[in-house]
Amino acid sequence: MSWVGLDRKVNIKVLGGYSSSAKGTDLSKKGGETIVDSKDITKSTKRPFYLKDNINILFQDITFKSGQGDGEHGAATFFILPASNNTPSVLTCNNCKFIDNTSDSRGVIYQYGAGNVNLNDCEFVGNKAKGYGASVAMLTANGVLSANRCKFSGNGLENSSDNSCFGGALFVEGTARLKDCEFEANYIKNSAVNKAADAEAGTEG
Repeated sequence: MSWVGLDRKVNIKVLGGYSSSAKGTDLSKKGGETIVDSKDITKSTKRPFYLKDNINILFQDITFKSGQGDGEHGAATFFILPASNNTPSVLTCNNCKFIDNTSDSRGVIYQYGAGNVNLNDCEFVGNKAKGYGASVAMLTANGVLSANRCKFSGNGLENSSDNSCFGGALFVEGTARLKDCEFEANYIKNSAVNKAADAEAGTEG
């Protein structure tokens, strides 16, 4: 699924967690569970969600599981690119879960170029990648990761020979702002290097 903006900022909200008994436009009934299960989607570089060009998107109360990505830019769930004028896209996830997603390269969320990622009350469990940050990989000095009250557990990089493995849970070249986050049993399985198993970041604010 792709969201590509034009010459103006596009704001999108994707909300989950509603009861199956809710009908029509009735969004008052909460208590359900919304799951995006990608196990039957063919593994490809066309990751489930592709964001580019002035997109400001919010996901709330959604579980993303079994996403797959391959190739150099094969994010398991989200791949974020800036607009041609370097205007950043912004991804915000509130109370979301990312479970058992895999990538042959970068992590569940891969941001390349100008762009910001905001995570609030999210959980990343059992996600795997082979290069950078099994949960979040931000390969730009212009990106900002803000994570509040998030949990990262059992996420890791599994690459037995390549020495370019960094950050078992997180890799951020730009700015990482973490508050009240928990890291547990994140890892790197690599015989060539021994990098930080939880997180590596350029700067912290």
